[in-house]
Formats: sequence, C-alpha cells, structure tokens
Amino acid sequence: MSKRFGGLQALKDVSLDVEVGEIRAIIGPNGAGKTTLFNIINGFLRPDSGTIVFDGKSIVGVRPSEIAKRGLARTFQIVKVFSSLSVLENVLAGLGVDIYPSLEAFQRSPFAKEYVEKAWKIIETLGIEKYAFVAAGTLPLGLQRKVEVARALAVKPKLLLLDEPVSGLNDLETQEMIDVVKKINQSGVTVLFIEHDMHFTVNIAQRITVLDYGVKIAEGTPEEITKDSRVIEAYLGSEEVA
Repeated sequence: MSKRFGGLQALKDVSLDVEVGEIRAIIGPNGAGKTTLFNIINGFLRPDSGTIVFDGKSIVGVRPSEIAKRGLARTFQIVKVFSSLSVLENVLAGLGVDIYPSLEAFQRSPFAKEYVEKAWKIIETLGIEKYAFVAAGTLPLGLQRKVEVARALAVKPKLLLLDEPVSGLNDLETQEMIDVVKKINQSGVTVLFIEHDMHFTVNIAQRITVLDYGVKIAEGTPEEITKDSRVIEAYLGSEEVA
C-alpha cells in the first residue's frame, strides 16, 4: 500500500503479511510511517493505492467500527482510556461492539450479569482487578496501558494491534507487558505491534518488519534484523569520510 499527505510520502509500496497465531513487530525511526500503517489497517485512513485483506476479505473502505466487529482491535501510542469511567466500565464499553451503533445499545444494560462476568475475566487476565472500580484516568501510565489492552480484548479480536505498548513504562512495567502479550497470544490472538523498545521487541516478536521513510527496508527474525546493516544505518546513521 501507499499513502501520501501533500508532499510527504508516508508509505510507499509497503507490503507485508501477518500469519495467524504469530507475534509480529513493526519498527523504524520516528516518522517512518508505522502509525500511518496502523491507521490504514484499522480503517482510520484509506490508502492511496493497494489493499488490506483481513481474514480473507478486503477491508479497504470499511468503517473502523465494522472492522472492529470483524475481530481487529487496537490500542494507541498516546493512551486513550475513557478517563472518567472506571476500569470495569472501560472494558464493558468494549463488550458493546456487537450492538453499536444500533438502537439495541439503548435497550440493553451494560451491567447485565453476562457482560460483567466477561469483563471480570478479561480484567483478571491482565491482573488489574483491584483497580476495577477506580476511574481509569487516575491510574499510572502502566496501568492505563493495561486498561486499554483489556478494552481491546473485549472486542474479541482475532488480530490485536498494539501501538507502542511499553512507551513511557519502566523496566518492571515493561516486563509485565511482555508477560501480558505472551499470555494474550497463547490464548489464540495474533498480535501485530509497533515499538521502539528493542528489549521488548526481541523478547516477544517472532518476525520483525522495518520501515524507514515509508519504505520497507528489512524483514526477518529478531536475530536477522539486529544484525542487518540497513537497519543499523537507519537507526544510527553511517560513517562518511570527512
């Protein structure tokens, strides 16, 4: 796919495939086009050319809400929890994806027993049950990121997109997120994530795609990518004779 914003070529002929059941990483310097790629995949943006096939069907031009219903959920680089709602209410909001935006959403109670039980299972999976009745916006960043992941899991995703899931987290919180993502993947969810933290990336990614100035410059296993001269140059620059 390709995407241009005025004179800026954000993505140029980028092609990749994500296999069912894998944990796949997208890395690259700032401005490489990573978040633009995510925004195209989940319907916030439309590519200028190219196509996106999810679960065997094209999703180009499909509304983000419909894409979510089909089983593709995401988190954001800048945390976007519903700040005034409790952790439990944030997850319950995600569980409503099947009935939004129909009038049925006004007829059902989000606090029905079936919804609350499902929400609690997700909250317990992420180990945040003691914060269930706390306003999400008052929690530390590490916990807010877990709340956002929990809300995304409520959509019952086949594919989960994580945009910089450990940005701003300390070492302990990063390790906790590694454990969370592995647990999610082991439950049968395919994971595609963007990240700058290479410790996190090489610890969980099975394959890595590298973007630089909107172009895919490398793809392979963590071991292959960390030794690739093109990747090293994109991040660190190259030596020139003065």
